[in-house]
This record gives sequence, structure tokens and C-alpha cells, in this order.
Amino acid sequence: MVVNDRPFKWPKQFITGAEVRQLGGIGPSPALFLVIPEPWEDELILDETRVDLARPGRERFISREKHEHKIILTIETTMGKWENAEFNKQLTIAQLIDKVVSKFGFAKDGKYGLQIKGRDGELPKGETLEALHLKDHTVLLFVDLGNGAAR
Repeated sequence: MVVNDRPFKWPKQFITGAEVRQLGGIGPSPALFLVIPEPWEDELILDETRVDLARPGRERFISREKHEHKIILTIETTMGKWENAEFNKQLTIAQLIDKVVSKFGFAKDGKYGLQIKGRDGELPKGETLEALHLKDHTVLLFVDLGNGAAR
């Protein structure tokens, strides 16, 4: 099992949320989640929730403040990585591209896109992050579609 990117061994088949918190040194304030593969949402784990560790694969737990209107993303560009950045879910892809252009100094008149790392296809510029049902900690690739050299 992994808690906030740190591997741990647990001698039993089940573990409670309280035990995960204690093992990972997580206080009571941040929410605790079991990471679930896409397309499903991560599962909120309460202190009394029992998680079966005998399921296939390695369980990953993460703690984070629960911000219903925010999402945490990592954006990879040719100029660097914007890791664990928090954005309002109401941002459109076009607005997020503008933020990346400003942060990394790409040419403002360039043509850019965003795509989910490991997947083909550009995300629709008019859609909001919320409408796309992106999960926290999704990695997006910033793609230069031409004419976008750094200034």
C-alpha cells in the first residue's frame, strides 16, 4: 500500500481510515481518499471505513483538502512542469491554456492545446474542467500546435 507516495506494509487484510492516517502521519483535517482508476472518482475514506487490501493491485491513499470547486492538476510543457497546481473547475480549457502561456512565457499568438497524458486527442477548448470530469492529479500535456515558440 502507498500513502501520499510513501510505501508501507500492513500485516492484515483490512485497514481503517484511522489506521491509514496514523501510519501516514496524516492529521484529522485533510480528507483521505483511496485512489480509484479512471473513469471513476477517488473514494473518500472516513476514519471508520474499512478497506480490503487483498484486492488486485496496490492500494494508493492520498490526503488532500476537499475543495469542491477546485481541481489539482499537473501540466507538462516543453518549458517545464507545473506540478500540483490548483485551478477553479469552472475554467475552460482555453482559459487554462492562457494561464500556461503566461506562466511559461510561450508566445501569446501561438496555437496550443491540452491533452491528457497517455491519451490521444486535444481537449475541447470551450469545455470547463468540471464538464470534462477530470480527476485531481490528472497530468495534462501542453501541446504546441504551431507558431508557439517562447518569447
